Amino acid sequence: MTSREVQQTPQEKQQLYLEKVNQFFGQVKKWLPTPFETVQIENSLLEDKTGEYKTPILSIVKKDKPDDAVADLFPEGISFLTDDALIEIQGAYDEEEIIYMQENNRRYTVRNGEKCPMYEGFVQEGWYWITDLNKIRLITKDIFVELLNKVSGRSRFDEFV
Repeated sequence: MTSREVQQTPQEKQQLYLEKVNQFFGQVKKWLPTPFETVQIENSLLEDKTGEYKTPILSIVKKDKPDDAVADLFPEGISFLTDDALIEIQGAYDEEEIIYMQENNRRYTVRNGEKCPMYEGFVQEGWYWITDLNKIRLITKDIFVELLNKVSGRSRFDEFV
C-alpha cells in the first residue's frame, strides 16, 4: 500500500488543512507591502465533510486604519465534492475562491470526447486562484496583489509592489 492509498481520519484531514491555511497566511503576511498588515482572528467555527473544527480568519488592513478591512480570508474547509482545500477572499467589491491543488488530487473531465484536466493552469503543488470556469493561476506575490485589487475594487496595492 502506498502513502497515497493510506486512509486519513477526518481529524488528520482537518489538521493537514489547517497547516496549509496557516502556511498560506504566513506567506500573505510576507507579501504585504509596508502600509498594510494582517490581523488574525482565531476560532471561527467551520463545518465541512470532516466535521466541525475551528479555523483562523485573516484580515488585511491598512496600518493607519486597522478597523477598515481591505480583504478578509475565510477558510472554507475541504470541498464536499472534490476533496480540495478552499479559502474564500472577500473584499468590499467582490469575492474569489482559492483552492489547494496537488498532482494526486487533480480532477479530470471529458470534453469533446477527450480526458482533460478540470482546471487548466496547474504547474506545481500549491494554492491557486480559480479565475474562470476551468482556469487556475498559481498564487505568487504578483498574482495575490492582482487578486486583492480585484476584490477590493481598487489598484491600491500596485503602487507598493
